Amino acid sequence: MNKFFIKTPGAFALLAILSSVSCTDRNDPADTGGVGVDGTVRFAFRGIPAQDSSDEATEMLSQVNVYHFKGEDFFLRTDIEDPYAEGISLPTNGTTRVYCVSGTDLNPETGIKEADFLNSTVTCNQGSEKSPMFYSGSIDFSEENLSNRRVDIDMKRGVARIDFANTVDPDILITKILVEDAPAKSFIFPCGSMPDESTVSFSREFAEPFYGTETGMFQIFESTRPVNIRVIGEYGDTPINILTTIPAVERNKVYTLQITNISSNVTGAFTCKDWEEGKTTGAIPSTSRGIFIDRLNSMIPEGVEVDYGRNTVTVPYAGANNMKLAFLADTKVSLVSVEGEISTAKIKANDPVKVEEGYISSFNVSIDPNKRLAYSVLLNLKDERGRYNFVEIKVLDDKTRTIETVEIAGATWMAFNCTGPDLSKQVYPVDGLSIEETYINNWLGAIGNLYQFGRQYAYVPYMGYNPCNDLGGQKQDMPWVNYTHMPCPEGYHVATLDEFRKLCPNGTTIPGTYKAGNGESITVTIHAVDGTIQTPTNVGGQIRYMKFTSNDTGNVLILPIAGYKGDKSTTANPVFGRNAVYWTNNCQGCWGGHARAFRFMFEGGESCKMEEFQWPMEAFAYVRAIKNVESNE
Repeated sequence: MNKFFIKTPGAFALLAILSSVSCTDRNDPADTGGVGVDGTVRFAFRGIPAQDSSDEATEMLSQVNVYHFKGEDFFLRTDIEDPYAEGISLPTNGTTRVYCVSGTDLNPETGIKEADFLNSTVTCNQGSEKSPMFYSGSIDFSEENLSNRRVDIDMKRGVARIDFANTVDPDILITKILVEDAPAKSFIFPCGSMPDESTVSFSREFAEPFYGTETGMFQIFESTRPVNIRVIGEYGDTPINILTTIPAVERNKVYTLQITNISSNVTGAFTCKDWEEGKTTGAIPSTSRGIFIDRLNSMIPEGVEVDYGRNTVTVPYAGANNMKLAFLADTKVSLVSVEGEISTAKIKANDPVKVEEGYISSFNVSIDPNKRLAYSVLLNLKDERGRYNFVEIKVLDDKTRTIETVEIAGATWMAFNCTGPDLSKQVYPVDGLSIEETYINNWLGAIGNLYQFGRQYAYVPYMGYNPCNDLGGQKQDMPWVNYTHMPCPEGYHVATLDEFRKLCPNGTTIPGTYKAGNGESITVTIHAVDGTIQTPTNVGGQIRYMKFTSNDTGNVLILPIAGYKGDKSTTANPVFGRNAVYWTNNCQGCWGGHARAFRFMFEGGESCKMEEFQWPMEAFAYVRAIKNVESNE
């Protein structure tokens, strides 16, 4: 687990002083009259996520470390493993200020000066997917703070969130987004300046052209300098390359980049809003007056589980209908926004009902059956007193769903080409489509990715790449068996030379009927789909595929005729429908820099011979995986 140093904003009086000076030359905070009140007080934290035992990152963020200072000296640390526990009490003898941090394991030396403590930074390394998330908060103790023997701590996020929206014109298709000049470091507590000039870059490429919205596409540190975001794609036949700029980035803010179309000019514009705080931890406010799901007035379908203390709803993969989530509070509660996989959720607000205890605000919620991995939907709520909370709806995945496979020629083959080791990114038929219908209706999404021999990093077939380009900086793994280089999911391996020979012996005429290596009779037919392929890079071609049918079992394996790329070509065109090249995991007997592959070179014709040949390791070919024998019992 990565660990980061972190800290956050003080109370308003303290922040007003700190914002006028640099982080390396802070004045002491205003005198609060010496030590804090003796004894203990109850703490409650607002904004941090609830712990999820299945998510290591969430578990780290949900733990809070509290650092006590007397005058300018640190003297006490208290670690809170479960801030949602009822009635968190902390000693306050001698305390004048406390700083609270989640997402780090900061270990200051006893007696460290407050100014040095506040100079801690967090770093994002080049190559990271996003800047690390952390929360922090602080409070200046006084008699007013402790008058009710309780202290509320607002935990603020130390990063900003970048959302993306491309919804105004379906002809605007986005293939890549780049964040340039993002800060590599941030002070844990804001002070109006930056630690240094170091920067990092983030990028997002889309296997299929992107049209729609995505929440939290990037996560970046605050910045007093401009941060540039570049959007690359195509509008009709015209390439687009849009440079947009955020003049300055504030932490705990959400910046939404909206792609707009004005008189055929494609541009981008940012909007900014507060990143709403999350719910308050268990000690306060009480569940009868806070924004919490009310057990009596809610309607929960069978199979749905609710944690009323944590505002968490768990929905099975089959979905949920006729669910009503109700909230009993002293004011009306409204739905501010919905985040996450919102396309599967339907939410309707009902009119609030006045009752003796206050108001019952309710929302009808339905969740479609889940045909993907587990995901969450967040309902961000706000009452008329300005309090915020959220409900997390966790939708479970179908544990019975498995990767589609086909048993043929004595092996269990994946039904689709490899897309990488991540289980969530495999190709799965949806909406009742068969494997063959998936190829026909979603060709670009079903053909998989291209790979260089012995490497894990995927290449989109219709995108151009530099000659001999290696995205991951990996040396070839020979014979392509190590997990760090494996382009297929756990439990599967790249098809071996012998396994490909058993499926289709070298020199076999395609189409035709032949005996497979295990004696099985197999007939291969060629199929074409009317129409042409259209990609954002103007790559055309025809949808064609080979259908290997076992005459003994009736099982069918489909290999798309989806082309390849040579090792000396920058072209985006893989020659869809004309040829197909598939790697094996073997390079024995090949001269330097080559490995063994199988190719089907139709060249636009109606037949060819399957050929086993030596292919440059830097070239780009498809990978078809086979299930490991030990996991096939």
